[in-house]
Amino acid sequence: MGEIADAMISGDMCQECGQWIGDGDGYPVSCSECGGDSDPHHYNMGQGKNNKHWKAQLRESAPKQLEQAGIPFTVHNNGAHLIVKTATGFIDFWPGKDRWKNRTGKTGFGVCELIERVALINRNAELRTGDRS
Repeated sequence: MGEIADAMISGDMCQECGQWIGDGDGYPVSCSECGGDSDPHHYNMGQGKNNKHWKAQLRESAPKQLEQAGIPFTVHNNGAHLIVKTATGFIDFWPGKDRWKNRTGKTGFGVCELIERVALINRNAELRTGDRS
């Protein structure tokens, strides 16, 4: 992706109009003119009520989604960090930031994308072991 798209995805710029907001928290946000937080700088400092509420929601819902998908994981740092087990290794996931990183270097956003990635890794591992039989 381009620099502008990356800045919008990470919350540095408004996802709708492109206004510069500042250092984002890792997920898309809208500026006040586009219906976002009345003070977009709250996102940067982690003091906005919407920001804290959003992070708390993510920390609560992500483990439930992983459990529903049948994906094994361990909880660390009071839910701020989850370690997801795959057929070939582990993926670190930070639900409050809605970011994940495979220990081989692949990164991504969102629990849904993480679930898809785990399914792909497990399916590929299954196919590789099935070919050897």
